[in-house]
Amino acid sequence: MRLKAVIVPAAAALLSACASGGGSGGGSGSAAPAAAELTPAEPAADNPLTYDLPSPPTATYEFSDTTITVMNAAGQDIEMTMASAATVALTYERGADGLVISGDVLDFSSSMSSGIMPTMSVGQDDLEGEFRIVLGARGDVEVTSLPAPADVLAPVTTFQSLANEMFPRFPDGPVEVGDSWADTTDASLDEDDMADAGVAGIGNIGAGGTSITTYTLAGDTTVAGRTLLVITLLTDGTVAVAGEVEGQDMTQDMANVTEGSFLWDPERRLLTAVDLTRTVDGTMMTQGMEMSMTAVGTVRMRLVN
Repeated sequence: MRLKAVIVPAAAALLSACASGGGSGGGSGSAAPAAAELTPAEPAADNPLTYDLPSPPTATYEFSDTTITVMNAAGQDIEMTMASAATVALTYERGADGLVISGDVLDFSSSMSSGIMPTMSVGQDDLEGEFRIVLGARGDVEVTSLPAPADVLAPVTTFQSLANEMFPRFPDGPVEVGDSWADTTDASLDEDDMADAGVAGIGNIGAGGTSITTYTLAGDTTVAGRTLLVITLLTDGTVAVAGEVEGQDMTQDMANVTEGSFLWDPERRLLTAVDLTRTVDGTMMTQGMEMSMTAVGTVRMRLVN
């Protein structure tokens, strides 16, 4: 059953790469760090929806990502749960192409469990590498490096999700309450990208996806005396994966919908809360057998300092 233990994290990694916030300016991007190119944009003082150096230039977030996947093969349901949680202290500094964001992982746990296989888990001591991205003023993300486990089959997509889903793309100019703007993201992953995301065991892979995300400035709310902007999100996307897993040919075709909201502090230029729900439906062919797959994931992030 190790085959399924590789397939589910691989799908999650590509879905994160296709999610909101990832990619280069102009509405397209890639999950591969070397492929992303930022379109520099100067933060506008009169436009609260731009990323800029926060004051102080530090922020600590608690992050959780849980996905329950049900695969049906030959009339038998197989349920798998992936759950990750992390506390990350971020440091911001200005760079030539945007904000350079470095992360210090203060706490981390990740697990994948199923009734048909032993639970796989990793902790903070199992991670290697640094969290480092470059963030443009409109939310363009270039991934420089991400923490990953030394065990190639360990279930970790937390940091891929944090880099690609936690920074909504902002419009080109000021908007009013009720206004919407859209962003199209094209993403692709190869074997090296999967390894960077903490997933390995897949060879000769070709994977790609497209998502269209619509953001809406829904209004504002007051939390702890601070006025925060409420931004909602709706993403529709498709994903296709083909490769070899432990010597077996594998293909996946999936459609995903993500809904949720962000709370944005326009004074500090920081996200304070993120809540996303992702639903995925698709089919997978492997070992000469077709399986249907349905997954529901929840992503939650909170600013704690």
